[in-house]
Amino acid sequence: MADLIIKPASGGALKLQEDGGTDAISIATDGNITFGNSGKLLFGMKVLTSGTSYAKPAGVTALHVTVTGGGGGGAAGYDDWNCGGGGGSGGTVISWITGLPSAATTYAYTIGTPGTGGLAADGGNHGTAGTASTFGTNGTDSWYISAGGGGAGQGGGTAGVVAAGGAVSGGFTNQTILLTGSHGGSRGGGGAADETPGANQGGMTIWGGQGPANKNEAGGAGVNYGAGGGGGQNEGSTNRAGANGKAGVIVIYEYK
Repeated sequence: MADLIIKPASGGALKLQEDGGTDAISIATDGNITFGNSGKLLFGMKVLTSGTSYAKPAGVTALHVTVTGGGGGGAAGYDDWNCGGGGGSGGTVISWITGLPSAATTYAYTIGTPGTGGLAADGGNHGTAGTASTFGTNGTDSWYISAGGGGAGQGGGTAGVVAAGGAVSGGFTNQTILLTGSHGGSRGGGGAADETPGANQGGMTIWGGQGPANKNEAGGAGVNYGAGGGGGQNEGSTNRAGANGKAGVIVIYEYK
């Protein structure tokens, strides 16, 4: 079958219109496609795990962005307090950003770093917190997004204390989902063997894969983006280290 070629006049656009004469689809000479009633065409996808500058291509006027902060590190467990708490997960912001300039534009971003696990030692060392992932420039971009890092897993002390999940903010109203990170599993305190094995795991994000925790083992590292590290658990005489969280991520879908 031969190709069907529809060729407009020189410099003109190819248009499909509604019966009232309103453009439904318009294809310009440079190949850019415009939809009526604010419709958009998916152009590309970017997954950002490092770097600081995103180059939006020319013609892209809307972005679907998912931003997740870094996960917190789990705390160490030792014989007096049995288990260290898991690290909290990073927060996540999902936003539809519209009205961007058609010209190629550069936007700043940061990828949240993971917290580190507490070292195995008497006293049950705390983990450290993850850091925020951000997209855009605060004070310049009205939709500036921040997805906070997960809190630090807590070492020896009163049972029941948990690491907070990352805080979230930004995006356009009614075009954004704000998901605070989940807390890490509780540290244990008091007598020996008084915790549920595995209850001190790291917090989980929408990407899944939190750091595991098991009886008489060091904590497991956060598996997927923004997950908290598991805490160490000990019911004997060997101190068990907490584990690192997982770094954050930014996923961008580009629309023309």
